[in-house]
Amino acid sequence: MTEIANASSGGHAPGKVGQVAASHLGSVRLAGWYHTFTSEASGEDLGQEVDLGVSISPFKHLTFSIEYADFFGADTVADLRRLFVTATVRY
Repeated sequence: MTEIANASSGGHAPGKVGQVAASHLGSVRLAGWYHTFTSEASGEDLGQEVDLGVSISPFKHLTFSIEYADFFGADTVADLRRLFVTATVRY
């Protein structure tokens, strides 16, 4: 997982990104991010998001990841939760 310099939500304005935690435990990596989203046009609060992830590399060329994103929308924006499960093979 890589920290994103600017985040966006469904075409909304970029948000502020803060990496809450990251840790390498051998071939295991834990990470967390917190994002706030604000409209560039009106300055209106669009919501906040918390992202958590864990990845493990059992072999040099293989990585498994599970990532969870929980978006808490402001008054006019719907909440959204997503779970991503990936496998990456590097050759």
